[in-house]
Amino acid sequence: MRTPFRILSAVLALALFAPLLRAETVTHKFRVPLQMAAHGFTVRRHVNAPTSGFTACPITYIGINDLNFGPSAYLEFTASIGMNEGADWFQIQDSLTGGLSNAWNLNDSAYPPGSPLISTGWSGSTGANVFFAVPSAREGHVFCVKSNNGIVFPAQSGSLLTMDISDGMGGTNSVNYALINVWASVPYGTFYGDVFQLLDLTAMQTAPAGVANLANPAVVWTAHSGSAVLITLGPAEVGNDFVLHTSSGSLQSLHAVASGPTSAQTALVTGVAGLRESVWLVRSDGVTSPTATISQAGSELNWTNYFPADYVPSWTLAQFRIGPSRAGHSFTVRHTNGPGVPFFQVPFSIPEDSVSNGHVAITDSASQPVDATFFERYVYIDEKKDWTLYDENTSENLDQVTSAGDGPGVWHASVPPGKISLNIPNWRKGHTLVVLQGSYRPVEIDPSYTATTSYLTGTRYSSQGTPQARTYTFQFVPALATGNPAQPFWLVDGNEYFYCGANERSPAEWYGPLEMLSLSLNESRWSHELYLRHFDGTQIRIHRSNLQGGWNLTGSGSVFSSFGIFEGLAWRQPLFGYAVFDLTTGELSAANTPALAAWGTNNTDTDGDGLYDWAEVLLGTVPVLADTDGDGVNDFADKFPLDPTRWAWGADVNDHTPPVLTLSSPAGATLVP
Repeated sequence: MRTPFRILSAVLALALFAPLLRAETVTHKFRVPLQMAAHGFTVRRHVNAPTSGFTACPITYIGINDLNFGPSAYLEFTASIGMNEGADWFQIQDSLTGGLSNAWNLNDSAYPPGSPLISTGWSGSTGANVFFAVPSAREGHVFCVKSNNGIVFPAQSGSLLTMDISDGMGGTNSVNYALINVWASVPYGTFYGDVFQLLDLTAMQTAPAGVANLANPAVVWTAHSGSAVLITLGPAEVGNDFVLHTSSGSLQSLHAVASGPTSAQTALVTGVAGLRESVWLVRSDGVTSPTATISQAGSELNWTNYFPADYVPSWTLAQFRIGPSRAGHSFTVRHTNGPGVPFFQVPFSIPEDSVSNGHVAITDSASQPVDATFFERYVYIDEKKDWTLYDENTSENLDQVTSAGDGPGVWHASVPPGKISLNIPNWRKGHTLVVLQGSYRPVEIDPSYTATTSYLTGTRYSSQGTPQARTYTFQFVPALATGNPAQPFWLVDGNEYFYCGANERSPAEWYGPLEMLSLSLNESRWSHELYLRHFDGTQIRIHRSNLQGGWNLTGSGSVFSSFGIFEGLAWRQPLFGYAVFDLTTGELSAANTPALAAWGTNNTDTDGDGLYDWAEVLLGTVPVLADTDGDGVNDFADKFPLDPTRWAWGADVNDHTPPVLTLSSPAGATLVP
C-alpha cells in the first residue's frame, strides 16, 4: 500500500522532470508537390492555436521519393518538433512565394504518429502563381502558361534542381535531380478555378492541360506551329496592357510584367507567332510598335525605347446613381495619382430641372408606398487608380461609391428617437452587422423578420441607356441601430463596408461579392467597347482575351487560322441576370448567354477587297483602301498587307523581292518606274 509520502514524492519527481520531457524532440515528415520542390520551405509551429505566434522548426530534406518522377512523386523532408506539443499547430511556408499550407494539429486522428503531413490547400501569394515540374532537358527554354480562358502569361524557370539531402548519419550529400521548376504569375488574381497548361515556345510544344508534374516521362507533349515571341519593354510599361498582332490575323491580349532586378528592371510580354509572320504591339492607348519578322523559333525583340514612358490609364464606363436631394449639384470623380502628385478628375453634373431616370418602390410598416427617384449617369473612371466621388456643392467626399442617395425611404413609418432605420439585404440577415458612426453599434433585425422565409420586397425601375427600360426586384428586411440618422455612417459586414450619407439609406441593394464570368464572343466585336450589363442597369467592362485559333504549317512558314471567336472576361454579380452590351453599336445580346459566337455584327466591305471592315481593323489595314501598302496586291490576297516589299510566302524569309506586275490593258501599257 502506497503512503501519502510516496505519492507526493512521485508527483514531485514528475514535476521536476516535466521540463526535461518537454525538451525532448521528435521529427515528423512533411510532403510538398513535385512542381514546388525548388522553392525552399520552413515549418512553422503555432502554440495552441493556428492563429497564434509561431517559431520555425529546423528541417532536413529526405529528397524526392520517385526518381522517375511518376504521378505520385513528391518532395519529402522532416522537421524537429517538441514531443509534448500535441496541442500545437503546424504549417509549411513556401519561401519563394510566401504562401502557407493548411494548418495541422498532431492530435488529429487523421494523422497518426509517423504519418506524413501532405501539404494541400495552399493560400496566400501561391494563389497568384501556377507551378510546373519540367524535365531538365528543357532547361533554358522559353515558356508561357495559358489558361483555359485563352489568356497567356509569361513564365519563369529555375536552374537544375540541386538539394542537400540527409545521409542518415547526421551529414548531407548534394544531389542533382533531372528537373527544373517553372512558374508563372497570374496578375489579375481571378483565375483560381481555371485550368492551366504549359507551352514550350522554344521546342514549339504544348503540355497537357491541368498537368503540373511534367517531369513524368509518361506525359505526352503535342507539337504546335506557333513560335515564341519574347518582347522586352521599358520599365514604365509594367502593368500596361497590349495586343500582339500577327500578319495572318492572330490577336493576343498581353499584360506586361516586371523582369530583372529592381535596379535594372524592364517589362516583359510573351506571345506566340508563326514563322515568317510579321508582328507588332499596340498599347491600350493606341501607340503602335514597329513591325518585326519572326525568322526563327524563340525570337526575342528589344523594344525598350520605343513606347513613350507615359502613364496609360485603363478607362471603363461606370454607372453612378444620384438621389434627388443632390439635383443641381456638380460632381467629380477624383483619381489619386500617388504621393505628392495632384489628383486628376472627371466632372459631371445633375441639372436642377433634370428628369429622373428611374425609381425604387417599397411599402412601409404602415402599408404606405415609399418611392425614391434617382438620376443615372455613366462616367469613365480609371481602373488602375483609387478614386472617390466628390460633391462639389457640399464639399463632401462620398468615398469610392457609385450610389449617393438613391435608396428608398426607411421601412419604419415612425423611427424611435436616437435610432437609424435600415433596409438590410435578406441574404445578409444572419451576418454580424454593425453601424460605424464614431463607434461600432450593433444592427438589430426587426423581430418580425428574423425567420429565413420572412422578408419584404422592393422593385427598382430604370430607363436610362439603351436599349430598354429595366426592372429589378430585391428582398430586404428592416433593421434598427443606435445612432444619429442626420449624420453619415458606414454599415459594416465583416470586411465589407457600405457608405450611407446623411438621411440616405440604400443598403437594401448592398450586393455581395462578384464572380468572374467567361464569354465566347464573335471576332467581329474585337475592337468594340463591350460591357456586361446587369438587369439592374449596372455594368462592368469586359476584358478581351486572345482570338481563338491555331497555326498551320505551310511549305515555307506558319499561318494562323481563326476559330471566329475570342474570350471575354468580366466580373458578374451572381444575384442578377445579365446581357452583353456593345457600346460601339448600341446592341444588346441575348440574356444570360455566355456563348455568343453567333452574335456577329455588320459585315460591310467598304473598299471591296474581300475583307470585312471589322477584319481590316484586326489586321491593321485601312478599310477604305483595297491595297493598303500600295504594292499592287489587294489586302485579301496579300500575305503581308502592310509590307510593300513582299506579298506572298517565299522560300527565304529575308527575300523582299517585290512582286512582278504584268499589265494586260490597255494594250502596249508600260510600268512607270
